Amino acid sequence: MANNDYTSQRELLEKEIKELESLRTEITKPELPTVTLDEKEYTPPTDAQLKNAAESELAEYKTRNEQAIAAKNAAASQLSLAKAGAQQEDKTAAEAMVKAADSGVAQVNAILEDSYLTAPFDGTIDQIYPEVGELVAMGAPIMNLLRTGDRYVVFNVREELLNDMPMGKELKVMIPALGKKEINVKVYYIRDMGSYATWRSTKSTGSYDSRTFQIKARPTEEIDGLRPGMSAVIPDWE
Repeated sequence: MANNDYTSQRELLEKEIKELESLRTEITKPELPTVTLDEKEYTPPTDAQLKNAAESELAEYKTRNEQAIAAKNAAASQLSLAKAGAQQEDKTAAEAMVKAADSGVAQVNAILEDSYLTAPFDGTIDQIYPEVGELVAMGAPIMNLLRTGDRYVVFNVREELLNDMPMGKELKVMIPALGKKEINVKVYYIRDMGSYATWRSTKSTGSYDSRTFQIKARPTEEIDGLRPGMSAVIPDWE
């Protein structure tokens, strides 16, 4: 009885050992997937095929080169036109038009210059002769100017009085228009007027004819309000 139990246990143990070995084999050697390849026969290209391919590629490069050359020539032509500009005839016509325009501008500027009068010195306008819209002949006077910066007094005296008015002498004169203000003036101009102060016949007097001299004297300092046409009197003249 005991032998039978032992035999059964042994068989059972051997069976389990085989199952374990079988399982270990499955674990250590897994089943790989099967890949199937289509087998094709490889045929190397022939010399003719290689030659045709090279000629085709060369033709393509030649076409590209010709296109690049054509584009370059077109750009060079446009550049030449840009540098040269218009034709010579167009340039000549344009230059003639510019000269005509310059001539017209010069004529207008000349007319504008003739419409302005430039005073020969600083001063004030005393009188304007022509009226508005009146035609003025060439050389005719337009206006009278007063030189306000150069003020002086004028005396007409007989020649026997010249001894008291030598060149450079200072005189004291009175200006009635300025409230009888007295100012100092200096003689700078003496001239024979060629006329007689008081004409007397030489036959009746047996003497000479007394001539008139013009004396000009400038103020020694600036006088406010002194204008041309005012009277000047020498108060202490005897």
